[in-house]
Amino acid sequence: MKKIIILFFLPGFLISYDDYHPDVLRKLLDDIAMDYVEEFPSEKILRKGDMLWCTGDSPAAKANNSAYDLMMQGHFDKAAVFLEDCLKKSPLFIPFRHNLSVCYYHLRNFPRAHMNIDKALQQIPQYYFFYIQKGIIYELSFQYDKALFYYKKAARLNKIDTEPLVIIGDLYFLSGRHSMAEKYYTIAVNKEPDNPNALLGMSKIFFYREKIYLSYMTMKKINKAKDFDKSYYFYFAEAAYKLRRYRESYAAYVELMKYRYDKFFITTSFSLIEYKADLARKFAEAEEEINLN
Repeated sequence: MKKIIILFFLPGFLISYDDYHPDVLRKLLDDIAMDYVEEFPSEKILRKGDMLWCTGDSPAAKANNSAYDLMMQGHFDKAAVFLEDCLKKSPLFIPFRHNLSVCYYHLRNFPRAHMNIDKALQQIPQYYFFYIQKGIIYELSFQYDKALFYYKKAARLNKIDTEPLVIIGDLYFLSGRHSMAEKYYTIAVNKEPDNPNALLGMSKIFFYREKIYLSYMTMKKINKAKDFDKSYYFYFAEAAYKLRRYRESYAAYVELMKYRYDKFFITTSFSLIEYKADLARKFAEAEEEINLN
């Protein structure tokens, strides 16, 4: 999957802190001269999954990347507090606004998630990924029709990449419209045969149709060196389990649990994955003990 890059063309000012307590942040921010204006930075803004990350070592870049690190650790509450303070100084800085929206939908505060992504859209209405983010918020709040509207808008804005097509397929799959999901996955695979998420989509269709081995083998072919949907590990674990490949199933569940920050865990209980991993481990150990005897 191609990595999307936006030129870092908006002014922003903030500094990075090791102590994220809101009172400490507020005091440090107040100590900064109000009339300080940073030069237009020359770095770039990169997408990493659903988040924005900055190159370079400007104060704004460092601040954003500190928030990104918190989000990667699953500390969305701390990152939200941090980013809210960042925006008081740099209300037009896109990475702050976008990442704050991501924080809020992980915290299931959908109104504030919408508010922040809407402000980002007001600044760059032509950037397709903001419409995907808008759709994600609606999807997480089970407003699938509205989510589909924004995903299709993203697809109209970006007719080159397959990402919007796969996301539309994922929504159709989630809502039980598997034939429509297959249609979009197939278009994406034909357009980009090695797209990890398009192949994952096809494997989900195979799994649903009880073609478990085909689903399993399709996922085995996925190149995980590219950016990919971490729900891959869930579906791979489920397929391996059904094929009685319990050790592989266990390993995939364990790998999935390393991504606790991922939006997969907004709608899926971490405890459920722990239980499934433990069950796969017990079956693997029992099978290995039988084979030894």
